[in-house]
Amino acid sequence: MISQTIGNRIPLASAGALEFQTVGGRWFCRHLGRILPLSLVAKILLCVGGIAISLMCNFEPVRADDIRPVANDLFENTIRPLFVAHCIECHGPRKTESGLRFDTRDTLLQGGDSGPAISLEMPRESLMLLALRHQDGLEMPPDKPLSEAEIAAVEAWIRAGAPWPEGVVLGGTGPSLRGGEITDQERAFWSFQPIRDPQPPTVVDPPGLSEIDRFVMRKLKEMDIQPSPPASRRDWIRRATLDLTGLPPTPEQVQSFLDDRSETVEADRIEQLLASSAYGERWGRHWLDVVRYADTAGETADYPTPLSYKYRNWVIDALNADLPYDQFVMQQIAGDVMANAMLVGSDADSLDADQLRRYSELLTATGFIAISRRFGFDVENYHHLTIQDTIDVLGQATLGLTLGCARCHDHKFDPVNIEDYYAWYGIFASTKYSFPGSEEKRRPYDLVPDVPPAVLAQRQREIDLQMASIESQQQPVAEQLTQLNAQIQQASGTSQFFGFEEFELGKPPSQPYLALGTATITAASQSPFANVFRYGDRGIAFPSDTQNNAFGMTLADALNAESSPRIEYSVDFRNTSIANQGQGAYRFYVGHGPGTSAAMELAANATTFFVKDGAQYQPVADLKMGQWYNVHVVMDLRSQRFEGTLTSGSETTTFSVQSFTSNWDGIVDYTFVDRYGPGSGETPAHEIDNLIVSSTPLVSNSPLAEEKALPADAAIDLPRMFQQRRELKAIADALNEQRDRLAVGPVAAEEQIYGAFEAPTAVNCRVQLRGEPTRLGDKVPRRNLEILGGEAVPSDAGSGRLQLARWIVSDENPLFARVMVNRIWQQHFGRGLVGTENDFGTRGELPSHPELLDWLASRFRESGYSIKAMHRLIMTSAAYRRSSGFDSDAAKVDPESRLLWRFNRRQLTAEEIRDAMLQASGSLDPSRGMAHPFPAVESWGFSQHNPFYAVYESNRRSVYLMQQRLKRHPFLGLFDGADTNVSTARRGMTTVPTQALYLMNSKFVHEQSAAFADRVLGEFDNDAARIDRAHWIALCRPATASEQDEAVRFLNAYRVAVSTSSMPSDAADHTAWQAYLRTLISRNEFLYVD
Repeated sequence: MISQTIGNRIPLASAGALEFQTVGGRWFCRHLGRILPLSLVAKILLCVGGIAISLMCNFEPVRADDIRPVANDLFENTIRPLFVAHCIECHGPRKTESGLRFDTRDTLLQGGDSGPAISLEMPRESLMLLALRHQDGLEMPPDKPLSEAEIAAVEAWIRAGAPWPEGVVLGGTGPSLRGGEITDQERAFWSFQPIRDPQPPTVVDPPGLSEIDRFVMRKLKEMDIQPSPPASRRDWIRRATLDLTGLPPTPEQVQSFLDDRSETVEADRIEQLLASSAYGERWGRHWLDVVRYADTAGETADYPTPLSYKYRNWVIDALNADLPYDQFVMQQIAGDVMANAMLVGSDADSLDADQLRRYSELLTATGFIAISRRFGFDVENYHHLTIQDTIDVLGQATLGLTLGCARCHDHKFDPVNIEDYYAWYGIFASTKYSFPGSEEKRRPYDLVPDVPPAVLAQRQREIDLQMASIESQQQPVAEQLTQLNAQIQQASGTSQFFGFEEFELGKPPSQPYLALGTATITAASQSPFANVFRYGDRGIAFPSDTQNNAFGMTLADALNAESSPRIEYSVDFRNTSIANQGQGAYRFYVGHGPGTSAAMELAANATTFFVKDGAQYQPVADLKMGQWYNVHVVMDLRSQRFEGTLTSGSETTTFSVQSFTSNWDGIVDYTFVDRYGPGSGETPAHEIDNLIVSSTPLVSNSPLAEEKALPADAAIDLPRMFQQRRELKAIADALNEQRDRLAVGPVAAEEQIYGAFEAPTAVNCRVQLRGEPTRLGDKVPRRNLEILGGEAVPSDAGSGRLQLARWIVSDENPLFARVMVNRIWQQHFGRGLVGTENDFGTRGELPSHPELLDWLASRFRESGYSIKAMHRLIMTSAAYRRSSGFDSDAAKVDPESRLLWRFNRRQLTAEEIRDAMLQASGSLDPSRGMAHPFPAVESWGFSQHNPFYAVYESNRRSVYLMQQRLKRHPFLGLFDGADTNVSTARRGMTTVPTQALYLMNSKFVHEQSAAFADRVLGEFDNDAARIDRAHWIALCRPATASEQDEAVRFLNAYRVAVSTSSMPSDAADHTAWQAYLRTLISRNEFLYVD
């Protein structure tokens, strides 16, 4: 009841009057025509001259200073962003149109050429509102009016007295500029204040609220906003599953949840989701956004970093294991230091498997430092920029401060000076980063072994012993091979050609030959001719077909007209059968390289032997099936002519050629036989033996072997010698393989880590004037930021990274817990309690619920920094359970639902869209992603004009896709994936035509819809059941009756349309289903979370 001496009007100086009235037994208060919530009125009255008044209302007790945060919230969350976006550019300190400035409250009250911009006595008549409504000839902004909700917010702000936080000056970029010594006022900024542990407010209606909801409801009641009702259980389970795993629930999971009516069903489901390996993949992706993870370096050629994936997987594993967040951060900053400290007093023999695993994990965590972006042609010359990237990302990720702004000068807005920056700079300058490779230095180095030094040394000792043993075995084997080769050469008269006797039966010829297609060493392929090779029991057999069955060899020495004016060629061959009477011919080649520069070319098909004279093949003689022939050719490299004979032993044909082929370049270093002679079709099955190219004269065609007696020792010993040589070479090859394996060193390539480690010497660095490393100022000792304590790095602490990690995670640091709980909140609600999740400085937003933020930070600490504990708190709140239903009245006061009166609908991230499509189609590979198939390091030669670029297709979760810095992954880039060059606190969501075109036309979406069709067609045999199943899979609900009817009409019409193109009915049905299912996985209900 209001005191009768006051009546129903309470005058407020310069702010109009409060008018009270009752309707239906309830009291309302009207201020200048606008109804105000009584809880807010009470706070106003308590602030105005200590008026003693008692209202019979159900609202909680309030403090006199509670009114200011409420008013400031309106300014920071709504008014300030509007002024900065639409007004300050033309009405600020740099440009002042019509004499009006928006940079302070006083300048608005003072106004411009037309008078004061705002009127606190008559808010509706304020010139600002007239201009915003484009009335009375005033138009602001001039191009496009603000929305009705935005104009209503400005009017509400003016009616509230135009509250403006002390010291805030809008100048296009935010607060006024600063520099120099940190002031008490700067230290008093809200985010640098110790974390309080406030008691949740008392809220009577509705009863039974959680602590979180009591903070939220108090704000809603202050603004007289009714919260939306709870979401449907189907919406909640889809929301929760996507939030925690990045995947939609399966139909079976949805139905199980809907069937469970227990009081703990939501909590139980949260526990199941938190226990899923998919949880780490979803939340690991958020952290990888924040730390700008990429699989390439980002310098001019964007060199691959093949081992980065180990850090990515470490993040996923750490989150799945609920590694306490303070340890999670410490290990990324100083895991190597912690690993070495863990080993103090241990030797190689005393370390067990768990300790070795732990050591490797700690080193892997320092991948956070190694993945810092690299710059320039030679990245070592630009390492100062890489250190800036490290400092900037570390500051944003863990403190919500943009420390990189202090590289060239004192931070212009936050209490961080240039000395603070170079104090941290010295810490990272005393750290070695793994080197990724660059255009200047093409190979990676400074990779970190994943085993302790003691184990490394022990392994090296073992390697040394094994190498010594191998070398002692190699020497006698090498001596035996040298002796045996000399014996073979003496017996055969050649050191390179042996009539194929050196190869194993049943296998293709091996080194020094290169074989293609089907070429097999057989005993039946032994030629009877003995003019060149007097021995033998094997040759090469080729089948009759159209493939290129071939073999070739590089000669031991390149020959030319000057060094070898005359060379000779000899080969034995016969045809054994022909398939389909093909007229294809196989070719005999001698020239430069494998086919590019022929000096001599001969050929044979099933019936004819050819010689190529210049550019034309000429027939020389008929061939008989099954008959062996010897070709002997003498080539004159000076005159570029050759002549020769073809003999069967009983018949001989001579031939001569006036010209080598026209493209011969004067060198002979290669010989081969392939299928590319004249004619087409199958080549005959044929056999070849006794091939030789020689710079010394060969014996001309001689009688057949059976007519010529061979020395018994040659016939017997040479095959034995070749067998012995094969055995010795096998031993030598095995020893060489062992040696090469050991030569890699004590750590194989896959056991290396892309991380960071202590530099040999720690250094304090000088200030780089204006950020230029060539212009140096005073030396700055390594220490903490002054605003966080300024503690110095001890002289015996190495780089100081471990101390830095401890300072950051200390309970004395008010930013650490606040920033992370804000990130967790943001991932659940789409926006943090502080809307600038990477910026808790003066340019950032004030928290919408400051007490709730501190209460959550206190619970985070209390839980031992358990991220999963925070999920449980947040997801069991009524605020999280709310529906996304729209309320126009609430939207006028809080259009973006920053006060959490409803759940803001959100678009799926790029990864969630892709993964959900793969899951719907049944194509999702749930296995863990490992290393990417990058080109071999030995082949790297990327440059700024030819940078590395690749897309590696995979059906695994999208977190495992290879992501580059200079060129984004096509799918992730199109659907607003994180920028891999900067810390991404929140994904910016766009809706552009190219996204719609992709969903309609892309190969990926068509492949998934085809696989989705296979799935539903295989599970049911009637359209109604298939349609229902498709809706359950894609949308987590059954199809409605109208959707069933629409789907049937669509499918029937599509079947008719495609069947007119002579498509079989089964294919037409499948195509129709593909098209229909494509509409399901591209509709908003699939692509958004309610």
